[in-house]
Amino acid sequence: PQVEAPLCFLCPISRELMNNPVMNMVGQTYEFESISEWFALGKRSDPVTRQPLNDTRLVPNIAIRSQILEWKQQNNIGNKGEDKDAKKTP
Repeated sequence: PQVEAPLCFLCPISRELMNNPVMNMVGQTYEFESISEWFALGKRSDPVTRQPLNDTRLVPNIAIRSQILEWKQQNNIGNKGEDKDAKKTP
């Protein structure tokens, strides 16, 4: 049986398990690739709160990343693609 990930481990944009979670300046966490694409489209608001963003810097969300890795280990889920994605973080 497939194990469902906790909702907080899923990117609000892609609805997929995050491998490289980053936080924007209002404190919302997204998969790096998904939020980067959002910004590349010229959008300057938070996708969840719709709050305008004057600053599009992203910081790694190490706490969530650690929790996801621990959850993956406990459920014998591979970390496929994780190293590749981690190198993209600014």
